[in-house]
Amino acid sequence: MADKTQNVKTRLSFDGEAEYKAACKEINSTLKVLNSEMKLVTAEYKDNASSVDALKAKQTVLQKTYDEQAKKVKETEAALEKCRKATGDNSEESKKLETQLNYQKAALVKTEQELGKTTDEMEKAEKAADEMGKEIKDSGEQADDAKGNFLDLQAC
Repeated sequence: MADKTQNVKTRLSFDGEAEYKAACKEINSTLKVLNSEMKLVTAEYKDNASSVDALKAKQTVLQKTYDEQAKKVKETEAALEKCRKATGDNSEESKKLETQLNYQKAALVKTEQELGKTTDEMEKAEKAADEMGKEIKDSGEQADDAKGNFLDLQAC
């Protein structure tokens, strides 16, 4: 005779799980768009990646990415708290959310570091541009002085 056993599957959920998943889906969609924007910025400034304009564009995209990732972390923290209350700290669902939260926080830190690095590079590029502008101005003034001295000698 064949063994006839029935499997019973249960799925625990918590209040707000659907809203959390919808919010994550929207945030993930936005992050995909931002990723494509970063690829576009990289392609547009390929030959001049360290220019102030390129760095500003990169900084803008990184800031938007950071903001979206921070929203995702906040949503996941709230969902994890609700899940823990509904299913317990050691439930499978709580562990999954905690794992997701850790990965999201790691991505947030990485983006924050990249944003800081880009900001530093931009400040250096702006400072170098300002210094070059000052040098050009000084050179122009020196040329004017030399021209005046030459005219004085010519008048003699």
